[in-house]
Amino acid sequence: MAKSYRPVQRDQLFLMDQDMREWLPKDHLVWWVLEVIERIDTSAFHQQRSRRTSAKSVAGQRGYDPDMLLGLLVFAYCMGERSSRQIERRCRYDITFRVACGGDVPDHTVISRFRSEFVGAFTSLFCEVLAVCAQAGMVRVGTVALDGTKIAANAALDQSRKESRLREIAEQVVTEAAAADESTLEDVDEGPSDQTGPQMGTPTARAMAAREALAQIAADRERRPDPEVAAAERAVKRAQDTVDEWETKVTTSYERQQKARAEGKPLPGKPMTHPDKHRGLRQRRERLEKWQKELAKRLADESERRGNLTDPDSRIMKERKGFGQDYNAQMVVSDDHFIVMAEATNTVSDRTLFEPMMAKAQANVAALPPDAQGAPRTIGKALADVGYFSVENLTCAGPERLIALHKSRELTTPRPSASKTSQQYRDRSAILAMEDKLSDPANQALYKRRGATVEPMNAHIKDLRGLRRFAMRGLAKVDGELKLAAAATNLMRYATTMGTVTT
Repeated sequence: MAKSYRPVQRDQLFLMDQDMREWLPKDHLVWWVLEVIERIDTSAFHQQRSRRTSAKSVAGQRGYDPDMLLGLLVFAYCMGERSSRQIERRCRYDITFRVACGGDVPDHTVISRFRSEFVGAFTSLFCEVLAVCAQAGMVRVGTVALDGTKIAANAALDQSRKESRLREIAEQVVTEAAAADESTLEDVDEGPSDQTGPQMGTPTARAMAAREALAQIAADRERRPDPEVAAAERAVKRAQDTVDEWETKVTTSYERQQKARAEGKPLPGKPMTHPDKHRGLRQRRERLEKWQKELAKRLADESERRGNLTDPDSRIMKERKGFGQDYNAQMVVSDDHFIVMAEATNTVSDRTLFEPMMAKAQANVAALPPDAQGAPRTIGKALADVGYFSVENLTCAGPERLIALHKSRELTTPRPSASKTSQQYRDRSAILAMEDKLSDPANQALYKRRGATVEPMNAHIKDLRGLRRFAMRGLAKVDGELKLAAAATNLMRYATTMGTVTT
């Protein structure tokens, strides 16, 4: 049994200088991140540098090095830390973050403004990190997988309003509201402010947000008509054509029979009833009336699209458990689990995104260094689930593709909606060609790799990077934040592939 204990001397002074490089092992993740930041081109961050971004507003104080702030932000996203206040706190008390910032702890406002103002440069950061991975012999793009995942916007669902209500808010006279805003600002002196517009939560700000939401609704209506309305319009047209055809046929037969009877030469067969009492024609008229009511209902619903007052760029999207105020994050992932394209959109359906997303992925891949054989990199085959199924996506330009025709374990089962009577799929040659491809056992085995390729990266973005809810608002800033998280994910993959990493 020990007779004494080791002394606890918290007031002990260090007699020798400390070396920060000895605080962490050489294989720690923070060294990998800082090494990559040193290798890539960060000129975009230096060119946009401003005193407001790089330093606290103290006269004569030098600004923070953008490379240091960038390395700190990337390392924080690698560790799943996105709150600027928590990053500042960990820079004071967490040795790994203290190494990342070099012992010079930035204020949380500096971190937040840096991320917000340099959001456009995160696209180049993502491409630079991807190029570093490609130079190391990674990023195999013989087969890639495309998928979308819903990520919550920094806005509440209950702040969504119908178009009519938004118009009421936008058309309100803001003279009294502006006066109230001015009186509020006069009563409360908070010093210099970074905001250039009305204070959030004031009537003036709500009116401006309502106008922006209305502009987004108008743009959506012009760019993407409601698919349910289009489907109802096609159904009404088909029903109307059927009624016209039957009316012509029944009326002609009835008039011919009546004329023969008037001439004393009745035609053989049962006498026909009047067209207004014809059972088959009446049923088709009832079907037409039903579809006309359905079209009117959908038109009424379409005229009441919703917009969000907090983040007008976000949209109400269907989630696994209900609806949420979200963005649709699209990602193309290589066979060795590197994200080659990441983009945030506010398009609810994936169906219209296959062609533009694959075009951007091809552009990113073409900009990468040649492969080990010196050949330029090109996407060989693209895999996508049933959410991207459409005749246009089966036939558009781009790499060879395998797109599921329906949600089923049996890939060879024909899609029920692709019937010969469906006007949308009247030309079934592309669908039959895809059915033939999916009937090949080799293609079936290849398609089954889709989920194992892209789904883990969706989970990494949401769980390991903590991006289940965006920190910023607006489509441009949200897209930049997604690219920052994707760059951090690729860098983590790069570090773990190159060697053992300590975190």
